[in-house]
Amino acid sequence: GTSRYENDCSQQLPKFSPLATSIEISMVWGLLNYKNVYNDKGEILTEPVYDPAFTFDRAQMNRMADLCAQVRTKENLMVRPDQPCWVERFFYTNWTETTEGQPTSGLTTVDTPKEWTEALTKFFDEKHEKTEEETGNEGTTKKQYWDFNSDIVTDNLKYTGNVKMVSVRFRINIAATVAARQLKPNYTHWETFVNEWNEKEISNSGPTMIMIAPAFTKMDTELRIVRSTLDSWMLSNLICLVSVLLFTQNIL
Repeated sequence: GTSRYENDCSQQLPKFSPLATSIEISMVWGLLNYKNVYNDKGEILTEPVYDPAFTFDRAQMNRMADLCAQVRTKENLMVRPDQPCWVERFFYTNWTETTEGQPTSGLTTVDTPKEWTEALTKFFDEKHEKTEEETGNEGTTKKQYWDFNSDIVTDNLKYTGNVKMVSVRFRINIAATVAARQLKPNYTHWETFVNEWNEKEISNSGPTMIMIAPAFTKMDTELRIVRSTLDSWMLSNLICLVSVLLFTQNIL
C-alpha cells in the first residue's frame, strides 16, 4: 500500500494511535469559569462565564499561531502533526504575505472590525477539507473535513459581533483508553508548559489561557479516588492496630 514515505521500506513509519481515539486538548482564552443556573423548570444548567476584558484582535491571532508552532516543537507534549489549528488555516486563507511565519500586510489583510467579522463568517461557514496526510488515507478519493465551529464563540449569529471566547485544539499521540498512571507524566508536562506560558503572558500584560482536557480531568479523578482509598485503608489498619494494642496492652 501507499505510505507517506512513497513506499520506501527502509523508512519506519511513526507509530500513531488512531486519531479519533487519541486524547484532545483545548487551550481557551476568554473563559473565566462555569456557573450553575436554574431554568423555568427548576433544572440546573451550566453556563460559561466569559472574561469581559478579553479582546480578540490580530495580536491574539498571532499569539495562538505562536502557541500552535511551539507545542509541535516540544516532544514531551506529544502533539500529533496531523491535526491543524484553525488559526493556521485562517492565516493561510486571509493573509498572502508573512514575515517569519507571522502575517503582515498582504493583499487580503484583516484589520478593521468589519474585516474581522467578514473573514470569520466566511472562514467558519466554509468546509475545510483534510489533506491526505491529515486523514492518513492517501490514495482515497473520499473527502473528509475539519470541524472548527466549536473553537469560537461570539455574541451574535454567524460569528458576527464581539468574540467572547476562542480556543485551539490539539490531539496528542496517546489513546484515550490509557491508564491514569501512564497518562500522569504527560499531564505534568502540559501543566508545566501552560504555567510557563501564562507567566510570560502576565509579565507582558497579555491574556492567560485555560487548558481543558476531559481525559486529564478523568485521570485526576481516578488518581484521587485511588489515593483516598489507600489512605482510608491505611488509617483503618492503624486504628485497628492501636485498638488491639490498647486492649491487650502488649506491643510485642
